[in-house]
Amino acid sequence: AIWDSSEAQAVMDQGADLIGVARAGIGHADWASHAGDPDYRPARPPFTPEHLAEQGLSKPFIEYMRNWKGFVE
Repeated sequence: AIWDSSEAQAVMDQGADLIGVARAGIGHADWASHAGDPDYRPARPPFTPEHLAEQGLSKPFIEYMRNWKGFVE
C-alpha cells in the first residue's frame, strides 16, 4: 500500500505509470492535498469508526470496511 510521497516515488522509480492510494485516501480525505509534501506521514490503520466518520465515510461504508482486515478498530 502507498501511504506517503516517498513510497509513491519509489514505485514510480520502478516504472509504474499509475499508483493507487485507496487505503490512504479512504483513511485521510485530504491525502491528495498533502501528496507532494515529502514530510507528510499520515496515520495508518487501524482507524476508529469515529475517525472514518470524520473523513466522510457513512456508517454502512465503515461497516463494509471492517471486511478489510485491520482497517477498522
